[in-house]
Amino acid sequence: LRAAFPGLKLAKGPGLHMAVPGVRHVLVECAGASADVALREKLGALDASLAQAQARRTLVFCNSIDDCRAVENHLQRKERRREAYRV
Repeated sequence: LRAAFPGLKLAKGPGLHMAVPGVRHVLVECAGASADVALREKLGALDASLAQAQARRTLVFCNSIDDCRAVENHLQRKERRREAYRV
C-alpha cells in the first residue's frame, strides 16, 4: 500500500470504528454457494434477525446495488403480506 499511496499514515487507537451500544452486527457466511443460494441464505437470515430483534428500526447494509434491490423487493413483498415491514 505504501508504494501505491506515498505518505500513507496508519491510524488506529481506542474509539476508532467502535460499535454503538445495543447494535447487533450479523454476518452471513455464504462461501462457495451459488449467487442464488447465497441470496436465499442472506434473506432468510435477515428474516430471522428481524423476527428476533423486535427493533423499531433496522438498517441493512448491502455490498451492491443488486443486493439492495433484492432486499428491498423481499421486504416489500413481506409488507404486502402484512408482515409489518415498511421499506
